[in-house]
Amino acid sequence: MDNDMILDDYVASQYSEDWINMELGNFTSITDSAARILSKSRVWWINLDGLRNISDAAVKYLSKHHGQLLLDGLTKLSNDAVNSLSKHQGKLSLSGLTKLSPADAEALAKHQGDLSLDGLTQLSNTAAEALSKHQGDLSLNGLTKLSDTAAEALAIHQGDLSLDGLTQLSDTAAEALSKHQGDLSLNGLTALSESTATTLAKHQGQLSFRGLTELSKVAAEMIVSRIESIYLDDLTELSDSAAEALSKHQGDLSLDGLTELSDVAAEALSKHLSKLSLNGLTQLSDSVAEALSKHQGDLSLNGLTTLSESTAATLAKHQGQLSLYRLTELTDSAAEALSKHQGNLYLDCLTKLTEVSAEAFMKYQGKICGEEPADWVIEKMATVLDVVKAEQFLEDNESIDLSEMTSITDAAAEALAKHQVDLFFDSLTELSDTAAIAFSKHQGDLGLDWLAILSDTAAAALSNHRGGLSLNGLTELSDAAAAALSKNQGSLSLNGLTELSDATALALSMHQGDLCLDGLAILSDTAAAALLNHQGGLSLHGLTELSDAFVLALSKHQGGLGLSALTELSDAAAEAMAKRNGDLFLGGLTDLSDAAAKSLANHEGDLALDGLTELSDSAAAALSTNQGQLYLDGLTSLSDMAAKALSKHHGGLSLNGLTELSEAAAEALSSHQGEINEMSPADWIASLTIENED
Repeated sequence: MDNDMILDDYVASQYSEDWINMELGNFTSITDSAARILSKSRVWWINLDGLRNISDAAVKYLSKHHGQLLLDGLTKLSNDAVNSLSKHQGKLSLSGLTKLSPADAEALAKHQGDLSLDGLTQLSNTAAEALSKHQGDLSLNGLTKLSDTAAEALAIHQGDLSLDGLTQLSDTAAEALSKHQGDLSLNGLTALSESTATTLAKHQGQLSFRGLTELSKVAAEMIVSRIESIYLDDLTELSDSAAEALSKHQGDLSLDGLTELSDVAAEALSKHLSKLSLNGLTQLSDSVAEALSKHQGDLSLNGLTTLSESTAATLAKHQGQLSLYRLTELTDSAAEALSKHQGNLYLDCLTKLTEVSAEAFMKYQGKICGEEPADWVIEKMATVLDVVKAEQFLEDNESIDLSEMTSITDAAAEALAKHQVDLFFDSLTELSDTAAIAFSKHQGDLGLDWLAILSDTAAAALSNHRGGLSLNGLTELSDAAAAALSKNQGSLSLNGLTELSDATALALSMHQGDLCLDGLAILSDTAAAALLNHQGGLSLHGLTELSDAFVLALSKHQGGLGLSALTELSDAAAEAMAKRNGDLFLGGLTDLSDAAAKSLANHEGDLALDGLTELSDSAAAALSTNQGQLYLDGLTSLSDMAAKALSKHHGGLSLNGLTELSEAAAEALSSHQGEINEMSPADWIASLTIENED
């Protein structure tokens, strides 16, 4: 079998010794002896979901294993295999089976332990009757329909029963299932009629209806009386009467699908006495915030990404754990208000703290993100580059790791900008206009690759920066920002841009210095023509093809040009490229015609063709006339004739992919006038394996 991965004795033995660090799910078949080894291991969990075929003997061995056995990749089993598995003790998952005969159902009913058959899309009444005798949890989540007779049969089953694939339930089926003893999961139902809700209320055991998208008052009252922890996260609307019913629940209540909450519903839910999760709310009105602040118990509002001072002050009155996980920033006033909250507080995504906010949270009464306030504040402030850390960095640049700093104060930017030192901020996600103005005075390379947004004011300031400027995190650039950055004197890297308007291209074409736009996969003809007027190195390593207009404009470009994503090059394009001045990087080419090679040989400047894995003798002869550094690092072999041709090349030669040469090729290249791989030809040849032709 193609791509068959066989689980053999060695792997089975290794798994038995170190099952925590090994994964078996990728194996598609298993030897009988490996199955025997696994059956004797003491691991409690064996995942063989990747198996697509298995012998009866291997199944017989595995059935002797005590623990969880997952075989969800098997789509069919012989009768003997089913009979073997019926004797297995522990959780058994066979959710790859799409059909189950009454005989197989009768056999599997004898299995002792949890049984998952989620691949079944239909179940005969006879099979249901057989499975009803199974003792242990039974999962049949693939069933989308269930006959009344089958429901009556499964109602006799003793153990938890999961039927999450059902989207509707007849009154007769509901009446039957209400008599089931054990937990009952019906998470596929999107609605409960009053009659169904009333009927299922008689069920003795936990019920689960996580898929409900609508909820009546009667259904809500039934759920409250029958379910210990309520999860209704698919519910997008909640009536005031249903909210009133749910408020009487004395257990965890999750309503994360709600994006809006009426004042009346919020007031009702505030009376709920346990954990309340409303993570779908992205904003709170003053009245809703006021109502929820009265809730006594854990309150989760992880959908909020911003928090006003007034809302913070209101929520601070809440008594209990308060989770605001997705807040990424807080104003000083909001932090001051929130710091008065009493109870545990979760602000996991808060990326930075000002000194004012830090001082406020130091006084917090309770734990923040499970830590003492002082420890949490110190941890958060550790990634804030303030003036003290900046001065420490300038004294000893190894004492502070700038790559870990997520924010920077204006004073710190001012301090750093006064010194000529390269600065790379690999985690800085935002930059104030004041800090940008400070950095405009900096001399040296400046890396701000994590900035996703750059204001026009900041762009105008950074245009005065002297040195390389890297802004690879920007995915958008306004025309005004592009015009400003074009005035920057130094290399400019904008590799995060995937699109470029004609106006932006025209603005950037006026930049003098190396320009990197490797994120661009396509360019309009107008934008391409504009960029090729740019004076300096131009990196367009994301372009996979060139338009005719681009090819025609190529000869006008002055400076290095990077097009390493190109896999094909027409003879016309090669001829146009050869006429331009500057280095040329075409590392993506895997094939080169003799005509293209002849044209590129006339190019003045370094020429990189590292994607070529083979080079014809005629192409080598053509390239040998090139005047400049020639890169052919993709070549793993070289014919004697090609070596003889390249030996006549005048300039540096790079052949890092070659590890061996014939004696004739080595002798030819030893006469090369120039370095090979930055070594003398003799030293380079001495480092290779020379094949003895005899």
